[in-house]
Amino acid sequence: MSGLTSFTQDITKKRMMKDVFAARVITLGGLTILLMLGAIIWHLLRVVLPLARTPEVETQAVLHLPDNHHAIVVGDLDNNQPAWSVHDCRLTPYYLSDNKMFNKGGLSLETNCLESIKILTLDREQWLFRYSDDNHLTMEKLNVSQEGIETAFVGRHKLDTQLSEPKRPLNAQDWIVKANAKSISVAMKNMNGWRVFTFSQNSSSDDSSSLTPASLLDLQRSISIEAERIVLIPRYQQIVGFNASTLSFYDEMGVADAAYELDEPILNISTNESQRSIFVEMASGKLRKWLIKNENGAFTYKPSTLFDVKTPIVSSVHSPSEQSALFLTTKNELLFANTLTGEIIQRQQLAIDFLAATESVDWFGLYQNKLYIASGSTIFSWLFYNESSVTTQALFNQVWYEGYDQPGYIWQSTSSSNQTEAKFSLVPLIIGSLKSALLAMVVAIPLALGAAVYTAFFSPDMVRNRLKPVVEFLEAIPSVVIGFVAAGWMATMTEETLLSFILAVLLLPVVLWLVALVQYRFAQRLPKQWQRGAEWLAIAIILIVLGLLIELGISSFSHGFASLAAEAFGESHWNKSTLVVALALGIAIVPTIYSIAEDAIYEVPIYLRQASFALGATQLQTLQKVVLVAAFPSIVSAIILGFSRAFGETILVLMITGNTPIADWDLLVGLRSMTANLAIELPEAEVNSTHYRILFLTALILFVFTFVINTLAEWVRGNVRRRYRYA
Repeated sequence: MSGLTSFTQDITKKRMMKDVFAARVITLGGLTILLMLGAIIWHLLRVVLPLARTPEVETQAVLHLPDNHHAIVVGDLDNNQPAWSVHDCRLTPYYLSDNKMFNKGGLSLETNCLESIKILTLDREQWLFRYSDDNHLTMEKLNVSQEGIETAFVGRHKLDTQLSEPKRPLNAQDWIVKANAKSISVAMKNMNGWRVFTFSQNSSSDDSSSLTPASLLDLQRSISIEAERIVLIPRYQQIVGFNASTLSFYDEMGVADAAYELDEPILNISTNESQRSIFVEMASGKLRKWLIKNENGAFTYKPSTLFDVKTPIVSSVHSPSEQSALFLTTKNELLFANTLTGEIIQRQQLAIDFLAATESVDWFGLYQNKLYIASGSTIFSWLFYNESSVTTQALFNQVWYEGYDQPGYIWQSTSSSNQTEAKFSLVPLIIGSLKSALLAMVVAIPLALGAAVYTAFFSPDMVRNRLKPVVEFLEAIPSVVIGFVAAGWMATMTEETLLSFILAVLLLPVVLWLVALVQYRFAQRLPKQWQRGAEWLAIAIILIVLGLLIELGISSFSHGFASLAAEAFGESHWNKSTLVVALALGIAIVPTIYSIAEDAIYEVPIYLRQASFALGATQLQTLQKVVLVAAFPSIVSAIILGFSRAFGETILVLMITGNTPIADWDLLVGLRSMTANLAIELPEAEVNSTHYRILFLTALILFVFTFVINTLAEWVRGNVRRRYRYA
């Protein structure tokens, strides 16, 4: 007995060791899953949280030019672009190295001491404009190399400006230079207001579509504008000016197109880089944004966003692709604003004294994450943290964009031009996901629950054992295959048989309900061996008859219906409509709902059914009053999981929706879901850009939604299991 006892103890010890080992392995696996889940959440938050960071600038360096040098333009110093200074009748480029400004090889360009100089960047090249004391304007293209500073002559013209003191050099604020791809506009201040000159490519020069350094510029026209201050908009051949409280818009010939009398005096007007918006600064400290609008081919400006800046603005810089602007005020404040919503996100006080007067700021510019302010011979450099230019209001509220008739929900993250406002409204994507998922549930719930009730309650075990694996096997079919079939076959036939398609979707539940009503009476007339499974014959007959009726009686005027619908609802891509998405996605999620609901109905304790039958209830009464009531929580859980699957579907929705981010609940237009948007744009998004972070915000929203839905479904199922355990 002692040997047997020792042997038994050894076996028990080995079993215990195996149990402990298995428990630890399982625990390690569970902890690993939790760790991976935490890592996913951490990574999403790490990328998204900078959107909530308050924008700010951090002083990086104070750069000094030699004494008496005057900086007029500061380039992107980190990318080897120069800062140009004027001193002793010479134009000198200075570069940044080891936080110091230096001149390479003593290069400089001699100028006239009575010339006023401006440098303009056009198509990544710098152009030099010199206005001399004899009223001549010289235009040249600048090129700095190791050999020296080269200039390519573009044109020289005498301008009739009627200056009161023609012999003195003009101040920087007394003349303006603006350019686009085909022309250059120059405005000179005179006694009566402003004189505007427009130059374009000489017809005898190279016949190219844009200005080139070798092309000569001819004076096309000169006009007079009577205004205190003006803004040139050569892109749309317009001029904006103001007198007191009157804001006026002029065409290229100087004719006033429109004039607006505002409620208070105007202090200043400016424009952004795209020239699609102008900013009107009022005496009360308000700043009104005016957006361009195309009215029958004529470009006009309409008032839109209002900024509460409170303090007069010295200078500003705009970043259309990031939806942000920086305003420098006379009180040494730097204002961070969202140009779409008008929100002043942050006010930062700068510890600099030279901003008290407007004339003291010679240059104010932003290059990526570097901000430069030049005053005299000093250049101040700041690091700019601007991940939070996009606000909650811009993401979820209606916003008025440049060129649009009214505010709207728009997602357009990429465009052909860097000067176009980026549009990051998440509303069209959320609506697209909800619309596709909800309509898919309309198709999936009747099919899945009907099949689950039949196989779990009505069908013989032999039929259930064969039919259930077939339905569940459908879940193993890749969604891309279903999407391919839907895009290649179902979508193409939608336009041809639109009415038949709609009626088939709507009538299918009705047909199944009619079959349920007549099946019992029909089956009793058959021989006994045919009574079990007679529903299959009834369904087949009725579906065949229904299909023939639809095909013969309705398809004949389906084209007419599509034409009438197009006239009523406007032109639409019928083959990319939400109806196709609903049917294809609904079929894809049927196995998910069916599997859980069928198990719940089948696992209702047999004694509950027998008790119902013993009390005289029929099969239908037992199903309604007992089985479905007991299985209802699990059925709800199945529906919730199916909705989560539909909401998170990617490839299938991407293939058949038309991929149009429209904030519309119309069933005859396309959509773009959040998941499809991630699949399309995330591979092309610049890492750590605003676009990149908003895409990760979309992923975080999807993760939270799916996590909550799945947790709710598991909680419901857990409650049901505990209820049956102690029943």
